[in-house]
Amino acid sequence: MDRLVHLVVVQFKPRKGDYATNLARLAGIFSQIDNLDPRPDVAVFAETALTGYFVEGGVRDVAMTAGALARDLNAQYLAAVNTPRPLDVCIGFYEVWNNAFYNSALYVTLGTDEPVIRHVHRKLFLPTYGLFDEERFVDRGFEVRAFDTDWGRAAMLICEDAWHSLSGTIAALDGAQAVRSPAEADDRTVSAEHGAMVMLERSAVVSALRGLPVRQREAIILRYYADLSEAEIADAMGCSRGAVKSHTARGMAALRSRMERWT
Repeated sequence: MDRLVHLVVVQFKPRKGDYATNLARLAGIFSQIDNLDPRPDVAVFAETALTGYFVEGGVRDVAMTAGALARDLNAQYLAAVNTPRPLDVCIGFYEVWNNAFYNSALYVTLGTDEPVIRHVHRKLFLPTYGLFDEERFVDRGFEVRAFDTDWGRAAMLICEDAWHSLSGTIAALDGAQAVRSPAEADDRTVSAEHGAMVMLERSAVVSALRGLPVRQREAIILRYYADLSEAEIADAMGCSRGAVKSHTARGMAALRSRMERWT
């Protein structure tokens, strides 16, 4: 990371489905953030922060484009502070994009005449259990990607995306130095110790992968992270299926050896 980054986590109870009322509350929040010492560089809001989570069929009523949300956020921020300075905001929202609806997260820099959208992440792992059945109302995202900010490279994951080690691994392999993860709180609390262990294990896997020969690393990532078949991997790598099996087997053996040394 290029420098020390100060971060603030923003949590408030939104009025469900009432985007305009929830948006208006941001002026006071931005004013508080601007007066903090040290002043934060990044503000992280919750999943679907301005509409409430799981509005079911109401997704179509509250979904908006990333550009529209960025402009609304910037207007609230400029109105709330006397001397605008750049502020990065990571916030969850329901998005309409290419005629589909997503549970998304926006990363945007506020403080100038026009907001700068750095990235939009669309939730990949949609819960379909208990009270939650997101896949009935929104589409799945299709990629995890790191992006550049003024302080270094970052990535975003939304709630359950972060439960799967492959998501963070892909982000790290793409150069992410930090991952922001908006989430909706519920009663399935995960301890700080568990979170720390997950991050340590993920870091160890990334380090072990980077230490493999290129062809072995490619075969493993395409097989276990991209979930391609042997035939698809062979086509992508320009080799035979037998070579794919060999690269994968040798790579997994080397990974196990490296991970055993770590543990």
